[in-house]
Amino acid sequence: MFKRMIYVLLFVWFMSLLGCGDTGSGSSNEDIVTNDITIDVHSHTDTSVTDTQTDTTSYDIEETKDLTETAETEDVSGDGEIYDDAVIDVEDVQDVESQDVPEDVVLGDTETRDSTGDVSEDGGCTDECSESICKNNLVMKACGDWDNDGCKEYKEVICNYGCENGSCNSCTPDCTGRECGDDGCGGSCGVCDDNNPCTDENCNAGHCVFTPNNNLCDDNNPCTVNDSCNNGQCLGSPKDCDDNNICTQDSCNSQSGMCVHTPLNSIPCDDGNKCTVNDSCTNGVCQGTFISCDDNNPCTDDTCDPIAGCVFIPNTKPCDDGNACTTGDKCMAGVCKGTPVVCDDGNPCTNDTCDPVRGCVFTPVDGNLCDDGNACTTGDKCVNGTCKGTPVSCNDNNPCTRDTCDPAQGCIYYLAPNGTACNDGNDCTQNDVCINGTCQGGNLVDCNDNDICTYDFCDPSTGCYHTPIPNCQNP
Repeated sequence: MFKRMIYVLLFVWFMSLLGCGDTGSGSSNEDIVTNDITIDVHSHTDTSVTDTQTDTTSYDIEETKDLTETAETEDVSGDGEIYDDAVIDVEDVQDVESQDVPEDVVLGDTETRDSTGDVSEDGGCTDECSESICKNNLVMKACGDWDNDGCKEYKEVICNYGCENGSCNSCTPDCTGRECGDDGCGGSCGVCDDNNPCTDENCNAGHCVFTPNNNLCDDNNPCTVNDSCNNGQCLGSPKDCDDNNICTQDSCNSQSGMCVHTPLNSIPCDDGNKCTVNDSCTNGVCQGTFISCDDNNPCTDDTCDPIAGCVFIPNTKPCDDGNACTTGDKCMAGVCKGTPVVCDDGNPCTNDTCDPVRGCVFTPVDGNLCDDGNACTTGDKCVNGTCKGTPVSCNDNNPCTRDTCDPAQGCIYYLAPNGTACNDGNDCTQNDVCINGTCQGGNLVDCNDNDICTYDFCDPSTGCYHTPIPNCQNP
C-alpha cells in the first residue's frame, strides 16, 4: 500500500513537471502541493492521501532520503517495510496543521533555488535545508526536495497574505454589509448585474452602482432601428418604411418588422414625369395625362423628356416663312429663313420694291433718262413706265451707200454697186458714178458760152459762171 502511495506521489510530481494541473499564476511546473500530509523519513505507517493540489500551496515535506537498494528479489516481507529489496526506514507519517500548508500560497513568476541540498559524489546530501523560513513579509523560502533528488533545498514562493514564522498566513473571507467587491481574500462578495444593457455595473464601497451608458442595444421592437441606450433605457428610432410613393400608406408590422405599403386612389400626386399633367393615384401608382408638345414650328422636331419636359430639336427641313419677298425657304437653327428675291425687272422706268404679302411691286417713273436698248433711237426718256427715244438719222449724205439702222448695231451703211449714178456734189462734173462707195465725177462740164467777151469759169458749188471781159466788144 505504501509503495503505491510513493508511486502516486512520484506520478503527481512528474505530471506537474509537464504542466498538468497548473492553476497558480506564475508557478513553477516543479511544484507539488499535498495538503494535510507530511512524509517523514524513517516512517512506515500507512496513511491515506486526502488531497493533491498543484502550483497553489507551499508546504513542508520531508521525503524519504535514506534508501538502501539491494535489488536482489521482488519478494515483500513484513508490513510493507521492504519493497523490491529496498529497505525504507520509515518513522512516521502524520497530518500537517492547516497553518503549515495555507491554501492561499501562490508560486511567483520566478523561483530561486538555493545551492543547498545538492547530491554529493558518494550519494549523500550536502547543505540540506531543515525548515521553511520567511525571506520577507511576502516571500517564503519553502524547504523541500523540489528537484526530486532526495535532497532538500529552498524555493521562494509568494504569500498573498504575508509570511510569518516560516509559513504563509491564511485568510477568512468577510462580506459583512457588502453586496459586492473583494471579500478580503481574493474572492468576491457578489456580482452587480441588473440585466440592463443600458447601465454599467460598478461596485462602490461594497454596494452596486448602476450608471446609464450610451451603448448599442436591442429594444426587441422589430419596427425600430439603431437601438441605443439613453438614460438607462434602450430606445430605437422608428424604422423608415417610406417607399417614397405618395400613393401608398406606409406602416410597419409590429410582429414581423416588415414594411407594409397599402395602395391609395384618387389622391393628387406628382409622378415626376414632366410629360404628364393632372397626376393622381390609381391603385398605388401615380399616373397623369400626356401633354402635347407641338409648338407649331415646322423647323423643330417636337418630343417630350420625362425629366426636362417638352424638347424642341431644330431641323433643316424645307419650309415656308410666309414672306413673299423670300425664296428657297429652309429651316436654320429652328427658324424658317429664305433668300431675298430680286425684284429688278430690268426696266429703268419703274421703281422696283417688294411687299411681303404681294411680292415684287414695279411702280412707273416718268421723265427719267433711260436706255430703251434700241440703237436706232436717241434721247431716250421714261414715259408711263416705258423707255422711249427719237429715231436716229442714218443718212451719211453719201449717194454711194444704202443707209439702214439695226436696233442692236445702230446705223449700217451698205455700199452701192459700182457704176451707180450719183452726184458727187461738184457742179463742175457730170455723169458721176459710184465706185467702191465713193461718188466720182465723170467728164467736166463744158462752160464755154461762145462769148469772146466773157471769161468762162466753173464753180464746184454753183457750176459754170461767166465773167464779162472789160472793154471787150463782140465783133
